[in-house]
Amino acid sequence: MVREEAVATQPLLWGYPKGVLLVAGTELWERFSYWGLMAIFVLFLTAGVERGGFGWTEVDAIKLYGAYVGAAFAGPLLGGWIANNYWGERRCILLGGLMIAAGHLCLAGPALMPWLVGKFSTPVSDEMFRALWLAANVPLGHWTLSAEQWQQMAVAAGERGITLGAAKVVYRLTSVSFFGGLLLVLIGTGLIKPTISSIVSHFFVAGDRRRDSAFGLFFAAVYVGCILGTAVVGFLGERMGWHWGFAAAALGMLLSLTVYLWKQRAYLGDIGVTPVSQGAGVATLRRLTRPEWDRIKVILWQGLLTALYAAAFFQAGGLLLLFVDTHLDRGLLGWTIPSTWLVNVATLSFVILTPCAIRLWNTLERRGRNPSAPVKLAWGLLVIGAAYLLLACLAGMVTSNEGSKLSWLWMALVYVLFGVGDVLVWPNQIALTSRLAPRALSAVFIGGWYLTIGIGTWMTGYIGTLGYTWGLRPLFFAMSITLLVLGAAAWWLTPRMLALTHGVER
Repeated sequence: MVREEAVATQPLLWGYPKGVLLVAGTELWERFSYWGLMAIFVLFLTAGVERGGFGWTEVDAIKLYGAYVGAAFAGPLLGGWIANNYWGERRCILLGGLMIAAGHLCLAGPALMPWLVGKFSTPVSDEMFRALWLAANVPLGHWTLSAEQWQQMAVAAGERGITLGAAKVVYRLTSVSFFGGLLLVLIGTGLIKPTISSIVSHFFVAGDRRRDSAFGLFFAAVYVGCILGTAVVGFLGERMGWHWGFAAAALGMLLSLTVYLWKQRAYLGDIGVTPVSQGAGVATLRRLTRPEWDRIKVILWQGLLTALYAAAFFQAGGLLLLFVDTHLDRGLLGWTIPSTWLVNVATLSFVILTPCAIRLWNTLERRGRNPSAPVKLAWGLLVIGAAYLLLACLAGMVTSNEGSKLSWLWMALVYVLFGVGDVLVWPNQIALTSRLAPRALSAVFIGGWYLTIGIGTWMTGYIGTLGYTWGLRPLFFAMSITLLVLGAAAWWLTPRMLALTHGVER
Protein backbone atom coordinates (compact mmCIF):
# COMPACT_ATOMS: atom_id res chain seq x y z
CA MET A 1 0.00 0.00 0.00
CA VAL A 2 2.89 2.36 0.78
CA ARG A 3 4.40 1.74 -2.65
CA GLU A 4 1.03 2.27 -4.34
CA GLU A 5 0.55 5.60 -2.59
CA ALA A 6 4.08 6.68 -3.53
CA VAL A 7 3.48 5.87 -7.17
CA ALA A 8 0.14 7.67 -7.13
CA THR A 9 1.86 10.90 -6.06
CA GLN A 10 4.45 10.93 -8.83
CA PRO A 11 3.98 14.07 -10.95
CA LEU A 12 3.36 14.03 -14.64
CA LEU A 13 2.59 16.85 -17.02
CA TRP A 14 0.28 19.38 -15.30
CA GLY A 15 0.65 17.48 -12.04
CA TYR A 16 -0.83 14.13 -13.10
CA PRO A 17 0.78 10.79 -12.05
CA LYS A 18 3.13 9.14 -14.54
CA GLY A 19 1.01 5.99 -14.58
CA VAL A 20 -1.83 7.90 -16.24
CA LEU A 21 0.46 8.63 -19.20
CA LEU A 22 1.59 4.99 -19.39
CA VAL A 23 -1.89 3.49 -19.51
CA ALA A 24 -3.05 6.27 -21.84
CA GLY A 25 -0.23 5.37 -24.21
CA THR A 26 -1.14 1.69 -24.00
CA GLU A 27 -4.76 2.54 -24.72
CA LEU A 28 -3.64 4.76 -27.62
CA TRP A 29 -2.14 1.81 -29.48
CA GLU A 30 -4.97 -0.51 -28.51
CA ARG A 31 -7.38 2.01 -30.04
CA PHE A 32 -5.08 2.22 -33.07
CA SER A 33 -5.66 -1.48 -33.69
CA TYR A 34 -9.37 -1.39 -32.88
CA TRP A 35 -10.30 1.70 -34.89
CA GLY A 36 -8.05 0.60 -37.69
CA LEU A 37 -10.20 -2.51 -37.91
CA MET A 38 -13.40 -0.48 -37.70
CA ALA A 39 -12.19 1.85 -40.47
CA ILE A 40 -12.11 -0.94 -43.05
CA PHE A 41 -14.59 -3.44 -41.57
CA VAL A 42 -17.69 -2.54 -43.60
CA LEU A 43 -15.70 -1.59 -46.69
CA PHE A 44 -13.89 -4.95 -46.61
CA LEU A 45 -17.12 -6.91 -46.23
CA THR A 46 -18.88 -5.07 -49.07
CA ALA A 47 -15.89 -4.95 -51.45
CA GLY A 48 -16.19 -7.36 -54.37
CA VAL A 49 -14.10 -10.53 -54.34
CA GLU A 50 -12.12 -9.13 -57.28
CA ARG A 51 -10.87 -6.45 -54.85
CA GLY A 52 -10.04 -8.96 -52.12
CA GLY A 53 -13.25 -8.37 -50.16
CA PHE A 54 -16.04 -10.74 -49.16
CA GLY A 55 -18.73 -9.43 -51.52
CA TRP A 56 -21.47 -9.01 -48.88
CA THR A 57 -24.52 -6.81 -49.29
CA GLU A 58 -24.57 -3.46 -47.48
CA VAL A 59 -27.41 -4.58 -45.20
CA ASP A 60 -25.59 -7.75 -44.10
CA ALA A 61 -22.35 -5.84 -43.57
CA ILE A 62 -24.01 -3.17 -41.40
CA LYS A 63 -25.75 -5.86 -39.32
CA LEU A 64 -22.47 -7.66 -38.64
CA TYR A 65 -20.76 -4.33 -37.92
CA GLY A 66 -23.41 -3.44 -35.33
CA ALA A 67 -23.34 -6.89 -33.73
CA TYR A 68 -19.55 -6.97 -33.60
CA VAL A 69 -19.04 -3.48 -32.20
CA GLY A 70 -21.83 -4.11 -29.70
CA ALA A 71 -20.14 -7.30 -28.53
CA ALA A 72 -16.77 -5.50 -28.36
CA PHE A 73 -18.22 -2.98 -25.90
CA ALA A 74 -20.25 -5.58 -23.99
CA GLY A 75 -17.22 -7.77 -23.29
CA PRO A 76 -15.61 -5.35 -20.80
CA LEU A 77 -18.32 -6.14 -18.23
CA LEU A 78 -17.06 -9.73 -18.00
CA GLY A 79 -13.46 -8.56 -18.29
CA GLY A 80 -13.92 -6.17 -15.40
CA TRP A 81 -15.42 -8.93 -13.27
CA ILE A 82 -12.48 -11.23 -14.02
CA ALA A 83 -10.00 -8.45 -13.20
CA ASN A 84 -11.72 -7.55 -9.92
CA ASN A 85 -12.11 -11.12 -8.71
CA TYR A 86 -9.42 -13.32 -10.22
CA TRP A 87 -6.57 -12.04 -12.40
CA GLY A 88 -6.08 -8.41 -11.46
CA GLU A 89 -6.05 -5.51 -13.87
CA ARG A 90 -2.41 -5.73 -14.95
CA ARG A 91 -2.61 -9.37 -16.03
CA CYS A 92 -5.82 -8.69 -17.97
CA ILE A 93 -4.09 -5.88 -19.87
CA LEU A 94 -1.24 -8.17 -20.92
CA LEU A 95 -3.39 -11.16 -21.91
CA GLY A 96 -5.96 -8.97 -23.61
CA GLY A 97 -3.32 -7.20 -25.68
CA LEU A 98 -1.78 -10.47 -26.83
CA MET A 99 -5.17 -11.82 -27.89
CA ILE A 100 -5.97 -8.64 -29.82
CA ALA A 101 -2.67 -8.85 -31.71
CA ALA A 102 -3.27 -12.53 -32.51
CA GLY A 103 -6.81 -11.73 -33.63
CA HIS A 104 -5.70 -9.09 -36.11
CA LEU A 105 -3.14 -11.48 -37.56
CA CYS A 106 -5.93 -14.02 -38.05
CA LEU A 107 -8.01 -11.35 -39.81
CA ALA A 108 -5.13 -10.92 -42.25
CA GLY A 109 -5.09 -14.72 -42.71
CA PRO A 110 -7.68 -15.12 -45.52
CA ALA A 111 -5.20 -13.60 -47.97
CA LEU A 112 -2.73 -16.40 -47.12
CA MET A 113 -5.12 -19.34 -47.31
CA PRO A 114 -4.73 -20.07 -51.06
CA TRP A 115 -0.95 -20.08 -50.61
CA LEU A 116 -1.13 -22.42 -47.61
CA VAL A 117 -3.45 -24.86 -49.36
CA GLY A 118 -1.23 -24.72 -52.43
CA LYS A 119 1.68 -25.99 -50.33
CA PHE A 120 -0.15 -29.26 -49.70
CA SER A 121 -2.10 -29.76 -52.93
CA THR A 122 -2.29 -28.44 -56.46
CA PRO A 123 -0.37 -25.14 -56.61
CA VAL A 124 -2.87 -22.30 -56.53
CA SER A 125 -2.69 -18.54 -56.09
CA ASP A 126 -4.82 -15.83 -54.59
CA GLU A 127 -5.63 -14.57 -58.10
CA MET A 128 -6.88 -18.00 -59.13
CA PHE A 129 -9.25 -18.16 -56.18
CA ARG A 130 -10.49 -14.63 -56.69
CA ALA A 131 -11.36 -15.62 -60.24
CA LEU A 132 -13.06 -18.76 -58.88
CA TRP A 133 -15.21 -16.89 -56.33
CA LEU A 134 -16.12 -14.31 -58.95
CA ALA A 135 -17.12 -16.92 -61.52
CA ALA A 136 -19.08 -18.93 -58.95
CA ASN A 137 -20.80 -15.69 -57.80
CA VAL A 138 -20.66 -16.57 -54.10
CA PRO A 139 -19.91 -14.26 -51.14
CA LEU A 140 -17.02 -15.21 -48.87
CA GLY A 141 -16.98 -15.42 -45.11
CA HIS A 142 -19.86 -17.87 -44.53
CA TRP A 143 -19.22 -21.26 -42.99
CA THR A 144 -21.20 -23.09 -45.65
CA LEU A 145 -23.16 -22.39 -48.81
CA SER A 146 -26.35 -23.71 -50.34
CA ALA A 147 -26.28 -26.82 -52.54
CA GLU A 148 -26.81 -24.64 -55.60
CA GLN A 149 -23.87 -22.41 -54.68
CA TRP A 150 -21.60 -25.42 -54.10
CA GLN A 151 -22.62 -26.68 -57.54
CA GLN A 152 -21.75 -23.32 -59.07
CA MET A 153 -18.39 -23.48 -57.32
CA ALA A 154 -17.74 -27.02 -58.56
CA VAL A 155 -18.33 -25.97 -62.16
CA ALA A 156 -16.15 -22.86 -61.81
CA ALA A 157 -13.39 -24.83 -60.06
CA GLY A 158 -13.37 -27.52 -62.76
CA GLU A 159 -12.93 -24.89 -65.45
CA ARG A 160 -9.83 -23.59 -63.66
CA GLY A 161 -8.22 -26.90 -62.76
CA ILE A 162 -8.94 -26.57 -59.05
CA THR A 163 -10.46 -29.50 -57.18
CA LEU A 164 -13.73 -28.87 -55.35
CA GLY A 165 -12.11 -30.24 -52.19
CA ALA A 166 -9.35 -27.62 -52.32
CA ALA A 167 -11.94 -24.91 -52.99
CA LYS A 168 -13.99 -25.99 -49.96
CA VAL A 169 -10.91 -26.09 -47.72
CA VAL A 170 -9.82 -22.58 -48.74
CA TYR A 171 -13.37 -21.25 -48.40
CA ARG A 172 -13.85 -22.64 -44.90
CA LEU A 173 -10.36 -21.75 -43.71
CA THR A 174 -11.02 -18.20 -44.86
CA SER A 175 -14.18 -18.10 -42.76
CA VAL A 176 -12.50 -19.68 -39.73
CA SER A 177 -9.56 -17.28 -39.93
CA PHE A 178 -11.80 -14.22 -40.21
CA PHE A 179 -14.37 -15.05 -37.54
CA GLY A 180 -11.73 -16.61 -35.29
CA GLY A 181 -9.82 -13.35 -35.51
CA LEU A 182 -12.94 -11.37 -34.63
CA LEU A 183 -13.51 -13.62 -31.60
CA LEU A 184 -9.94 -13.16 -30.36
CA VAL A 185 -10.20 -9.38 -30.72
CA LEU A 186 -13.54 -9.43 -28.87
CA ILE A 187 -12.12 -11.39 -25.93
CA GLY A 188 -8.96 -9.30 -25.81
CA THR A 189 -10.91 -6.05 -25.90
CA GLY A 190 -13.15 -7.31 -23.11
CA LEU A 191 -10.10 -7.89 -20.91
CA ILE A 192 -8.16 -4.73 -21.66
CA LYS A 193 -10.77 -1.96 -21.92
CA PRO A 194 -12.20 -1.82 -18.36
CA THR A 195 -8.89 -2.57 -16.67
CA ILE A 196 -6.94 0.28 -18.27
CA SER A 197 -9.73 2.77 -17.47
CA SER A 198 -10.02 1.43 -13.92
CA ILE A 199 -6.28 1.92 -13.30
CA VAL A 200 -6.65 5.62 -14.17
CA SER A 201 -9.26 5.96 -11.42
CA HIS A 202 -6.91 4.40 -8.82
CA PHE A 203 -4.61 7.42 -8.95
CA PHE A 204 -7.24 9.76 -7.46
CA VAL A 205 -8.88 9.74 -4.07
CA ALA A 206 -12.57 10.54 -3.59
CA GLY A 207 -13.30 14.19 -4.21
CA ASP A 208 -10.21 14.83 -6.35
CA ARG A 209 -11.65 16.80 -9.28
CA ARG A 210 -8.50 16.16 -11.32
CA ARG A 211 -10.08 12.81 -12.15
CA ASP A 212 -12.28 14.37 -14.85
CA SER A 213 -9.33 16.16 -16.43
CA ALA A 214 -7.22 13.00 -16.24
CA PHE A 215 -9.90 11.08 -18.10
CA GLY A 216 -10.01 13.94 -20.60
CA LEU A 217 -6.27 13.49 -21.22
CA PHE A 218 -6.77 9.72 -21.32
CA PHE A 219 -9.47 10.06 -23.97
CA ALA A 220 -7.35 12.52 -25.95
CA ALA A 221 -4.66 9.82 -26.16
CA VAL A 222 -7.35 7.33 -27.12
CA TYR A 223 -8.48 9.56 -29.96
CA VAL A 224 -4.93 10.07 -31.19
CA GLY A 225 -4.86 6.29 -31.55
CA CYS A 226 -8.17 6.46 -33.39
CA ILE A 227 -6.77 9.05 -35.82
CA LEU A 228 -3.61 7.07 -36.49
CA GLY A 229 -5.46 3.76 -36.80
CA THR A 230 -8.10 5.12 -39.14
CA ALA A 231 -5.53 6.93 -41.29
CA VAL A 232 -2.87 4.22 -41.49
CA VAL A 233 -5.00 1.08 -41.52
CA GLY A 234 -7.68 2.73 -43.64
CA PHE A 235 -5.12 3.83 -46.24
CA LEU A 236 -3.35 0.46 -46.33
CA GLY A 237 -6.65 -1.43 -46.54
CA GLU A 238 -8.21 0.70 -49.27
CA ARG A 239 -5.10 1.27 -51.38
CA MET A 240 -2.72 -1.68 -50.82
CA GLY A 241 -4.89 -4.60 -49.66
CA TRP A 242 -7.16 -5.38 -46.76
CA HIS A 243 -4.73 -7.88 -45.21
CA TRP A 244 -2.05 -5.18 -44.96
CA GLY A 245 -4.48 -3.06 -42.97
CA PHE A 246 -5.28 -5.89 -40.57
CA ALA A 247 -1.58 -6.69 -40.11
CA ALA A 248 -0.82 -3.04 -39.31
CA ALA A 249 -3.49 -3.15 -36.60
CA ALA A 250 -1.72 -6.15 -35.03
CA LEU A 251 1.58 -4.28 -35.10
CA GLY A 252 0.04 -1.34 -33.25
CA MET A 253 -1.14 -3.58 -30.43
CA LEU A 254 2.26 -5.26 -30.09
CA LEU A 255 3.93 -1.84 -29.87
CA SER A 256 1.65 -0.83 -27.02
CA LEU A 257 2.41 -4.01 -25.07
CA THR A 258 6.14 -3.49 -25.51
CA VAL A 259 6.05 -0.03 -23.94
CA TYR A 260 3.63 -1.18 -21.24
CA LEU A 261 5.87 -4.09 -20.14
CA TRP A 262 8.92 -1.83 -20.20
CA LYS A 263 7.53 0.83 -17.83
CA GLN A 264 4.77 -0.81 -15.79
CA ARG A 265 6.79 -1.45 -12.63
CA ALA A 266 8.31 2.03 -12.59
CA TYR A 267 5.07 3.93 -13.21
CA LEU A 268 2.37 1.69 -11.71
CA GLY A 269 4.10 0.05 -8.75
CA ASP A 270 1.63 -2.43 -7.23
CA ILE A 271 -1.49 -0.82 -8.69
CA GLY A 272 -3.63 -3.37 -10.50
CA VAL A 273 -1.59 -6.43 -9.51
CA THR A 274 -3.92 -7.88 -6.86
CA PRO A 275 -7.65 -8.43 -7.53
CA VAL A 276 -9.64 -5.85 -5.57
CA SER A 277 -12.54 -8.08 -4.58
CA GLN A 278 -10.83 -11.50 -4.74
CA GLY A 279 -14.07 -13.36 -5.26
CA ALA A 280 -16.14 -11.21 -2.90
CA GLY A 281 -18.13 -9.35 -5.56
CA VAL A 282 -21.57 -10.67 -4.55
CA ALA A 283 -20.86 -10.11 -0.87
CA THR A 284 -19.79 -6.55 -1.68
CA LEU A 285 -23.12 -5.89 -3.39
CA ARG A 286 -24.99 -7.12 -0.32
CA ARG A 287 -23.07 -4.69 1.91
CA LEU A 288 -23.83 -1.59 -0.14
CA THR A 289 -25.47 1.30 1.68
CA ARG A 290 -28.58 3.20 0.55
CA PRO A 291 -26.55 6.13 -0.85
CA GLU A 292 -24.40 3.68 -2.83
CA TRP A 293 -27.50 2.08 -4.36
CA ASP A 294 -28.81 5.55 -5.22
CA ARG A 295 -25.55 6.30 -7.03
CA ILE A 296 -25.90 3.06 -8.95
CA LYS A 297 -29.34 4.26 -10.09
CA VAL A 298 -27.65 7.37 -11.50
CA ILE A 299 -25.08 5.20 -13.27
CA LEU A 300 -27.89 3.19 -14.87
CA TRP A 301 -29.81 6.28 -16.01
CA GLN A 302 -26.73 7.93 -17.42
CA GLY A 303 -25.78 4.61 -19.02
CA LEU A 304 -29.13 4.44 -20.82
CA LEU A 305 -28.63 7.90 -22.29
CA THR A 306 -25.02 7.06 -23.20
CA ALA A 307 -26.24 3.94 -25.03
CA LEU A 308 -28.61 6.04 -27.15
CA TYR A 309 -25.84 8.53 -27.85
CA ALA A 310 -23.59 5.65 -28.93
CA ALA A 311 -26.30 4.31 -31.26
CA ALA A 312 -26.13 7.63 -33.11
CA PHE A 313 -22.38 8.20 -32.92
CA PHE A 314 -21.25 4.78 -34.17
CA GLN A 315 -23.20 5.10 -37.38
CA ALA A 316 -19.96 6.81 -38.46
CA GLY A 317 -18.38 3.42 -39.14
CA GLY A 318 -21.45 1.86 -40.77
CA LEU A 319 -24.27 3.69 -42.53
CA LEU A 320 -22.47 7.07 -42.60
CA LEU A 321 -19.30 5.50 -43.99
CA LEU A 322 -21.28 4.00 -46.86
CA PHE A 323 -23.06 7.37 -47.31
CA VAL A 324 -19.66 9.07 -47.59
CA ASP A 325 -18.36 6.43 -49.99
CA THR A 326 -21.41 6.70 -52.27
CA HIS A 327 -22.75 10.26 -52.15
CA LEU A 328 -19.78 12.54 -51.49
CA ASP A 329 -17.35 14.19 -53.86
CA ARG A 330 -14.08 13.54 -52.03
CA GLY A 331 -11.81 15.31 -54.48
CA LEU A 332 -9.08 17.58 -53.09
CA LEU A 333 -6.50 19.17 -55.40
CA GLY A 334 -6.79 16.32 -57.88
CA TRP A 335 -6.61 13.63 -55.19
CA THR A 336 -9.45 11.52 -53.82
CA ILE A 337 -9.68 11.49 -50.03
CA PRO A 338 -10.13 7.90 -48.69
CA SER A 339 -13.62 7.41 -47.26
CA THR A 340 -12.18 6.26 -43.95
CA TRP A 341 -10.22 9.48 -43.48
CA LEU A 342 -13.28 11.69 -43.16
CA VAL A 343 -14.26 9.90 -39.94
CA ASN A 344 -11.03 11.30 -38.52
CA VAL A 345 -12.53 14.80 -38.63
CA ALA A 346 -14.62 13.86 -35.57
CA THR A 347 -11.62 12.32 -33.86
CA LEU A 348 -9.34 15.24 -34.66
CA SER A 349 -11.99 17.66 -33.41
CA PHE A 350 -12.06 15.79 -30.11
CA VAL A 351 -8.26 15.88 -29.75
CA ILE A 352 -8.10 19.62 -30.52
CA LEU A 353 -11.02 20.55 -28.30
CA THR A 354 -10.14 18.35 -25.29
CA PRO A 355 -7.27 20.52 -23.93
CA CYS A 356 -9.50 23.58 -24.35
CA ALA A 357 -12.32 21.81 -22.54
CA ILE A 358 -10.00 20.70 -19.72
CA ARG A 359 -8.82 24.28 -19.21
CA LEU A 360 -12.42 25.53 -19.29
CA TRP A 361 -13.68 22.91 -16.81
CA ASN A 362 -10.75 23.61 -14.44
CA THR A 363 -11.39 27.35 -14.58
CA LEU A 364 -15.09 26.89 -13.94
CA GLU A 365 -14.30 24.41 -11.15
CA ARG A 366 -12.24 26.99 -9.30
CA ARG A 367 -15.18 29.37 -9.54
CA GLY A 368 -17.67 26.71 -8.46
CA ARG A 369 -19.48 26.84 -11.81
CA ASN A 370 -18.26 23.67 -13.53
CA PRO A 371 -21.31 21.95 -15.13
CA SER A 372 -22.02 18.48 -13.79
CA ALA A 373 -21.47 15.36 -15.90
CA PRO A 374 -25.26 14.84 -16.36
CA VAL A 375 -25.56 18.37 -17.77
CA LYS A 376 -22.67 17.75 -20.16
CA LEU A 377 -24.34 14.54 -21.35
CA ALA A 378 -27.55 16.45 -22.05
CA TRP A 379 -25.57 18.99 -24.08
CA GLY A 380 -23.86 16.15 -25.99
CA LEU A 381 -27.22 14.67 -26.97
CA LEU A 382 -28.40 18.08 -28.20
CA VAL A 383 -25.24 18.57 -30.28
CA ILE A 384 -25.39 15.20 -32.01
CA GLY A 385 -29.12 15.75 -32.55
CA ALA A 386 -28.21 18.92 -34.44
CA ALA A 387 -25.66 16.92 -36.46
CA TYR A 388 -28.37 14.50 -37.58
CA LEU A 389 -30.64 17.38 -38.48
CA LEU A 390 -27.90 18.57 -40.83
CA LEU A 391 -27.53 15.02 -42.17
CA ALA A 392 -31.26 14.92 -42.93
CA CYS A 393 -30.83 18.10 -44.99
CA LEU A 394 -27.84 16.60 -46.83
CA ALA A 395 -29.77 13.41 -47.58
CA GLY A 396 -32.60 15.53 -48.95
CA MET A 397 -30.14 17.34 -51.24
CA VAL A 398 -28.89 14.00 -52.56
CA THR A 399 -32.45 12.80 -53.18
CA SER A 400 -33.56 15.97 -54.97
CA ASN A 401 -30.45 16.01 -57.17
CA GLU A 402 -30.14 12.36 -58.10
CA GLY A 403 -26.77 11.48 -59.54
CA SER A 404 -24.99 14.52 -58.09
CA LYS A 405 -22.51 14.32 -55.22
CA LEU A 406 -22.09 16.63 -52.24
CA SER A 407 -18.87 18.31 -51.22
CA TRP A 408 -16.98 16.44 -48.51
CA LEU A 409 -16.87 19.70 -46.53
CA TRP A 410 -20.52 19.19 -45.52
CA MET A 411 -19.65 15.85 -43.94
CA ALA A 412 -16.63 17.42 -42.27
CA LEU A 413 -18.98 19.87 -40.55
CA VAL A 414 -21.18 16.96 -39.37
CA TYR A 415 -18.15 15.22 -37.92
CA VAL A 416 -17.00 18.38 -36.14
CA LEU A 417 -20.34 18.32 -34.30
CA PHE A 418 -19.71 14.65 -33.52
CA GLY A 419 -16.36 15.66 -32.00
CA VAL A 420 -17.97 18.35 -29.84
CA GLY A 421 -20.50 15.81 -28.59
CA ASP A 422 -17.71 13.39 -27.73
CA VAL A 423 -15.88 16.00 -25.64
CA LEU A 424 -19.06 16.48 -23.63
CA VAL A 425 -19.97 12.81 -23.25
CA TRP A 426 -17.21 10.18 -23.20
CA PRO A 427 -14.61 11.42 -20.67
CA ASN A 428 -17.17 12.95 -18.33
CA GLN A 429 -19.39 9.88 -18.24
CA ILE A 430 -16.62 7.38 -17.56
CA ALA A 431 -15.22 9.69 -14.87
CA LEU A 432 -18.70 9.96 -13.34
CA THR A 433 -19.04 6.18 -13.33
CA SER A 434 -15.67 5.76 -11.61
CA ARG A 435 -16.70 8.34 -8.97
CA LEU A 436 -20.10 6.83 -8.23
CA ALA A 437 -19.17 3.12 -8.38
CA PRO A 438 -18.25 1.26 -5.16
CA ARG A 439 -14.44 1.13 -5.10
CA ALA A 440 -14.29 -2.65 -4.71
CA LEU A 441 -16.29 -3.02 -7.93
CA SER A 442 -14.68 -0.21 -9.92
CA ALA A 443 -13.56 -2.32 -12.90
CA VAL A 444 -16.91 -4.12 -13.02
CA PHE A 445 -18.90 -0.88 -13.20
CA ILE A 446 -16.54 0.61 -15.76
CA GLY A 447 -17.04 -2.61 -17.71
CA GLY A 448 -20.77 -2.05 -17.32
CA TRP A 449 -20.32 1.46 -18.71
CA TYR A 450 -18.73 -0.04 -21.80
CA LEU A 451 -21.66 -2.47 -21.93
CA THR A 452 -24.03 0.47 -22.34
CA ILE A 453 -21.96 1.58 -25.34
CA GLY A 454 -22.14 -2.00 -26.58
CA ILE A 455 -25.92 -1.93 -26.38
CA GLY A 456 -25.90 1.32 -28.34
CA THR A 457 -23.58 -0.02 -31.02
CA TRP A 458 -25.63 -3.21 -31.26
CA MET A 459 -28.59 -0.94 -31.99
CA THR A 460 -26.45 0.81 -34.61
CA GLY A 461 -26.63 -2.18 -36.96
CA TYR A 462 -30.41 -2.38 -36.87
CA ILE A 463 -30.95 1.37 -37.06
CA GLY A 464 -28.52 1.63 -39.97
CA THR A 465 -30.40 -0.93 -42.04
CA LEU A 466 -33.50 1.28 -41.82
CA GLY A 467 -31.71 3.66 -44.15
CA TYR A 468 -32.32 1.11 -46.93
CA THR A 469 -36.02 0.69 -46.12
CA TRP A 470 -37.19 4.06 -44.82
CA GLY A 471 -34.74 6.11 -46.84
CA LEU A 472 -31.85 8.18 -45.50
CA ARG A 473 -33.66 11.48 -45.04
CA PRO A 474 -36.59 10.10 -42.94
CA LEU A 475 -34.19 8.05 -40.82
CA PHE A 476 -31.81 10.95 -40.13
CA PHE A 477 -34.71 13.27 -39.32
CA ALA A 478 -36.27 10.74 -36.90
CA MET A 479 -32.91 10.26 -35.18
CA SER A 480 -32.46 14.02 -34.88
CA ILE A 481 -35.85 14.57 -33.21
CA THR A 482 -35.27 11.63 -30.84
CA LEU A 483 -31.84 12.89 -29.76
CA LEU A 484 -33.02 16.47 -29.25
CA VAL A 485 -35.95 15.31 -27.10
CA LEU A 486 -33.67 13.04 -25.05
CA GLY A 487 -31.21 15.88 -24.51
CA ALA A 488 -33.96 18.18 -23.26
CA ALA A 489 -35.34 15.45 -20.96
CA ALA A 490 -31.85 14.71 -19.57
CA TRP A 491 -31.31 18.39 -18.80
CA TRP A 492 -34.68 18.65 -17.05
CA LEU A 493 -33.99 15.58 -14.87
CA THR A 494 -30.47 16.68 -13.86
CA PRO A 495 -31.42 18.06 -10.39
CA ARG A 496 -33.02 14.74 -9.46
CA MET A 497 -29.94 12.81 -10.61
CA LEU A 498 -27.59 15.08 -8.65
CA ALA A 499 -29.64 14.58 -5.49
CA LEU A 500 -29.22 10.81 -5.82
CA THR A 501 -25.41 11.11 -5.86
CA HIS A 502 -25.54 12.32 -2.22
CA GLY A 503 -22.92 15.02 -2.76
CA VAL A 504 -20.48 13.07 -4.91
CA GLU A 505 -21.52 15.08 -7.97
CA ARG A 506 -22.50 18.76 -7.69
